[in-house]
Amino acid sequence: MQLINTLMSSPLAPNLVVLSTNVKPLVRLKPMINAYEGGFAAMDKSLPIREMLKFVDLALRGSIYLSSELRSRPEFDRKRIEVLTLKYEEGLTDKAIAQKMKLSDRTVRNYWIRVQDSLGVYDEPGKELRIQIEIAARKIGLIN
Repeated sequence: MQLINTLMSSPLAPNLVVLSTNVKPLVRLKPMINAYEGGFAAMDKSLPIREMLKFVDLALRGSIYLSSELRSRPEFDRKRIEVLTLKYEEGLTDKAIAQKMKLSDRTVRNYWIRVQDSLGVYDEPGKELRIQIEIAARKIGLIN
C-alpha cells in the first residue's frame, strides 16, 4: 500500500497495474486513484490472462480500471480511515484519537457516525456497535 501511495504521489504519474489475490485494501486509496493522472488498473490475479491484458492496455493508455469489487464499495476519506486504524490497529480510545489527530472529541464522534453510515452498520440490540463496525471495515479491507 505504501509503495502504491508513493508511486501515485510522484509528479511523473506513471501508469500502474496492481495484481493481487486481495484487492480489497485498495479501497483505502480509492479517492486518490479516482483523481490519479496516470493510468491505473487493479485486478485479481485469478482473472484469465486475456482479460488481464485488456486492463493492462487500458492502464497503459492512461485510463483507470478498478474491479467491480472496488467500484461498488463506498469511498472513505483519509481521516475516517485514520480513525478506524487508530481504534482497531492501535487500540486507542476516542479521546486519544482526538488528541493524536488534533481534533475535538465531537469531530471524532461525527467521523464514527459517517463511517457507520458508509458501512451500513446500525445499532442492534444485543450487539456491540463498534465491534460490528470493525467486522464490516475488515471485511471490505479498510483495516488489516
